[in-house]
Amino acid sequence: MSLEEIAGRFTIQVFDMDDGVFGLSSVDPAYGLEVVKTSVSRSPSLGITLNEMVDANDFNGEKAIVLIGGLDGNAAAEGVNLQVGDAITAIGVPGELKSVEGRDYDYIIDTILGVDPEADEVTFVVNRLVKRATITVNYEFLNGERGTVEAPAGSNLRGVFMQEGLKLYDERTRRFDMPYATGDCAGEGLCGTCLVNVVRGGELLTPKDRNEELITKGRPLAWRAACRL
Repeated sequence: MSLEEIAGRFTIQVFDMDDGVFGLSSVDPAYGLEVVKTSVSRSPSLGITLNEMVDANDFNGEKAIVLIGGLDGNAAAEGVNLQVGDAITAIGVPGELKSVEGRDYDYIIDTILGVDPEADEVTFVVNRLVKRATITVNYEFLNGERGTVEAPAGSNLRGVFMQEGLKLYDERTRRFDMPYATGDCAGEGLCGTCLVNVVRGGELLTPKDRNEELITKGRPLAWRAACRL
């Protein structure tokens, strides 16, 4: 992918505007983020080329995404785990890393120059876009209808079914949280109307959280809430 294509898959989330706490995430469900930490010798030079990209999802233009545009010399040496397209998120030395997420090119350069001059290496933490593995979901409804859908690993099962136009809910099913009412809770894990029986692959699923434990209590162990998977 080009740097522009990579930047288009990143977006910056604001966690605390007052303190300037930001975080990168992927807007492409087919890609996730891998966090990588590596150190680069600074003598005679790091050998890293940086490119400041526009965050297409930041309409105010107040934040930046800085990607590695090229690697040479020390940065391309064996044992250094950096790639073109990596987004730099922290810089420093072990135990003293400074976050640079959402910061512009000049801020990152100043941070690199501000690393302890006695340190032989500069440590970088980067976010790397990685293609998510694809999983195959085989399903069978009570009426005998069967089928298969493909989805990126980590996808929410309820969301996959709805995206594929598969009917997960029965409007006659009574809710766990309101026994005298029907209808679903929009994926909040409260109503228990999206329960599925997992025949195979249960070991690949996320563990039950408190809500799911409540709505599946007393039911077969293989029953899971699709909205929590």
